[in-house]
Amino acid sequence: MIDTPDDLPSRLKADFALLVEAAKKGERCPQNDPFGPIDRNSIAKLYKLGFVRSDSYGRNFRHVRILKGEHAGWLTAPPPQGAKLMRRNGVYVGRQQAPGPPSAPGLLVKGGCI
Repeated sequence: MIDTPDDLPSRLKADFALLVEAAKKGERCPQNDPFGPIDRNSIAKLYKLGFVRSDSYGRNFRHVRILKGEHAGWLTAPPPQGAKLMRRNGVYVGRQQAPGPPSAPGLLVKGGCI
């Protein structure tokens, strides 16, 4: 069972440490590779394990809250003013939801469908 940062596999532990360091400094969340030092799937693995909460905004901005370890409660830099939350822990939020299946076809008549 993975309950503390010390229990994480080495790559996840290193990426978690980068997130904690950014939160301690109030810096922007580090980017995923190939643009930054964090492994592409690490943040998703960390939120699935309950170590972080990840909020994604437009224009490639992520805001992370540390949930476990001695720095629990610390946050990376907040999103720009007016930024709209698009996903929390990988799930679309509000109007930004992924489209659902098409509705069943209906007979169009004056005043609506039957």
